Amino acid sequence: MKIKIILIFIFSIILFYSCGKEEEGKFFDKRDGTMYKTVKIGKTEWLAENLNFKCEGSYCYDNNEANCEKYGRLYTWDAARTASPSGWHLPTDEEWQYLINFLGKDSSGIKAMTGGSSGFNALFAGTIQPSGNFYLLGNYTAFWSDKEDNANFAWLRYIKPDNNSIGRGSVDKRTGYSVRCVRNY
Repeated sequence: MKIKIILIFIFSIILFYSCGKEEEGKFFDKRDGTMYKTVKIGKTEWLAENLNFKCEGSYCYDNNEANCEKYGRLYTWDAARTASPSGWHLPTDEEWQYLINFLGKDSSGIKAMTGGSSGFNALFAGTIQPSGNFYLLGNYTAFWSDKEDNANFAWLRYIKPDNNSIGRGSVDKRTGYSVRCVRNY
C-alpha cells in the first residue's frame, strides 16, 4: 500500500511539472551550423533564441561579434523576411498576438517572456537605427513581424522593462531589430 501511495505521489509531481512547463527542443540550422533552442508555447513552436544568421541587412550590436553571440543579429525588415531557415518563418502579427495573449499582457507576461519561465527567453538586444547608430542594449527589445504597414514601415512587437509594457508599433523598415522564427505547421 505504501509503495502504491508513493508511486501515485511521484506520478502526480511529474504530471504537475510537465503540464506547467512548456516543451523545449532544439533546431540545427544547416546553413551556418548554429544550434538553436526551441520552445513550444501553446500551439506554436518558437526559436527560444534570437536568430543569428549572417546576411545582408543584419548587424551585430556596435559591430561587435560578441554581441551577436549573446543577443543574435539585428535585421532590417527586408533582411528579416528572408533570414528564416527552411521550415521556419517570420511570425505573423496574429502569431505574436497569440503568444502575448497566452503569456499575459501585464508584468507577469513580460516576466514570462524575459525571465525564462515560458522558455521564450527574450533578451534586451537593443536596435540599430537607419542612421547606423546603435541604441538601448540591455533596456529594450523588439521583434519583427511579417506584416507590412506601408511601403516604408512594418509592424513589430516590443518589450520595455522600464514601464512593464509589451506593445505593437509600426516602424521604419530600415531599422534593425531582433528576429524570432516560428516553425511552419
